[in-house]
Amino acid sequence: MFKPSKYSHYGADEASTDYSQYTSMLEQLAPSLNTLLFGGSPREEVELTKAKIANLEQLRDSTSNNLLKNAYNLQLTKLYAQLTAAEDALAEAELTEQATRTGQAIALVGGLAGIVVMVQVVRTLRAYQKKAERA
Repeated sequence: MFKPSKYSHYGADEASTDYSQYTSMLEQLAPSLNTLLFGGSPREEVELTKAKIANLEQLRDSTSNNLLKNAYNLQLTKLYAQLTAAEDALAEAELTEQATRTGQAIALVGGLAGIVVMVQVVRTLRAYQKKAERA
């Protein structure tokens, strides 16, 4: 017959388990996990790639070994391509953000105009109703 160790929590009331420590830990780690899994924002990607390029160019310029310079040049070529892609993603993200803001502004103005029209209709109907009651 199975007998759990006296140090295990086997068979303990699992319904009363407190998960608050786990949820607070996940809340603290969520931004880091998001960046790790899905990458940072396009602006962060551009800045990080620029910093990597600057550091690698400094390393390349500081060495006299041609083999290392060629290796650095290969890495720089990759980083320049990544920078171009990151800049394109940043431009697309900014365009999307601008379009979203424009759409929200149009929706807000349309909603306010609809409210003004409804108020005017109600006022006009009340005026006709009062006129009809007087007559």
